[in-house]
Amino acid sequence: MLTLFMRTGKPAQRHPLSLPPSEQQL
Repeated sequence: MLTLFMRTGKPAQRHPLSLPPSEQQL
């Protein structure tokens, strides 16, 4: 998860399935 966060630079894309809809849209 942290790996994807660093690679994408987008918090919503590190684990979109684990984040609520509001978090995914940010």
